[in-house]
Amino acid sequence: NLLYFKSFFNYENTKGLIDNSQNIKQNAYSVGGAFHYTPSTSLITSISFRQELNSNFKVPLSLSLAAEQKLNKKFTLKTNLSTNYRVPTFNERYWPIIGNKNLIPENSYQAELGTEFKNKNFELSTTLYYIKIHNKIIWNPSSSTNSWRPDNIKNVNNHGSEIFISYRKAINKHKIQFSSNYTFTVAKNSSTNTFLTYSPKHLLNYNLEYSSRRITTYLQNLYQSKVYTKREINIDFYSLAPVNVHNYGIEYNLIKKQNSSLTIGGKINNLFNKIYYFSNLRPMPGRNFNININYKF
Repeated sequence: NLLYFKSFFNYENTKGLIDNSQNIKQNAYSVGGAFHYTPSTSLITSISFRQELNSNFKVPLSLSLAAEQKLNKKFTLKTNLSTNYRVPTFNERYWPIIGNKNLIPENSYQAELGTEFKNKNFELSTTLYYIKIHNKIIWNPSSSTNSWRPDNIKNVNNHGSEIFISYRKAINKHKIQFSSNYTFTVAKNSSTNTFLTYSPKHLLNYNLEYSSRRITTYLQNLYQSKVYTKREINIDFYSLAPVNVHNYGIEYNLIKKQNSSLTIGGKINNLFNKIYYFSNLRPMPGRNFNININYKF
């Protein structure tokens, strides 16, 4: 059995100047610690806490409970329960014209349950999560201009799952690597039962890479489902179409020594020249090219 305790103390002093006339400042003292208990070689548990004294806001105690159980050499079960708190930043409160001085801190309750499987060439991890957030700070486009402003949403429920997959295989001088992340998220304003703006339900990306001797080539993909752009209005007219973009790249290692290397490479972004948006009225670049030279020593 093993029991140990870690602690920390932190002090942060933040100062700013608005329009060369108004001075703003914030002092924050935080103290915390974590008890780690390992009753066996297969089980790890921890309890942590954090308390902040902030000159501008009253911050409650944050707590976290976590456990990790190895069921066998390849399979692990993980869980975590926590309370969280976030004070609005100076940019969110005081940014000229678009800042919101009336913002209040957000706090949340979070629960996670995850699994992890690993062997020589393959890795798979999954996570289920639920987050209940009070007074969530979110940036939304202004109705009268094209600028964005932060505001509080009283109650937000956020739940979903994450999946990570990785595979690698080497045959003589040939290596293949594949990795992919998928996130399923339902983020809703619980008061109006509407999806949050710019919060995709599905998000998927992957990277497929092949290398042999001095050459490496790879294909990347990003998929994002449609998002709504107008607060509390979930209709297709106020939404952005799904995004599905590919990138392709190739690199050649000119110099490969023990302590140094020189690599030249090229990359084609938006390989199929798709028209897509991550933000309303702001189209992303079409097909474009990048050339890079990297020297490590």
